[in-house]
Amino acid sequence: MNYLGPYPAVVNDSCLVSLADNALQKIFPKEDLVKIEPWMASDTMGRYMTHFPCLYALLGCANQKLGYGAPHHNPKFDADPRCLESGIEATLGFIRAFFDDPEI
Repeated sequence: MNYLGPYPAVVNDSCLVSLADNALQKIFPKEDLVKIEPWMASDTMGRYMTHFPCLYALLGCANQKLGYGAPHHNPKFDADPRCLESGIEATLGFIRAFFDDPEI
């Protein structure tokens, strides 16, 4: 076993958070956007963040009415495939805002 940890903390770049927040508010209804509390988990994204400004965001994929909602890393996990459309919209909206921002 090769242990490569500990991994650095995943901490979003505040400028990118603001940019994403503004971009997503133009695309989605306010009630569809949720800010979550910080949580403890392990992710290699922290390594990228030591070299580049980054933004780590989560895409909600649960839909209890259709039976999607088991936690991650669970054998019953399944994502509502319709969430991918929202993920694509969000990503493209962020990219547009990123390239339109004269400060970046």
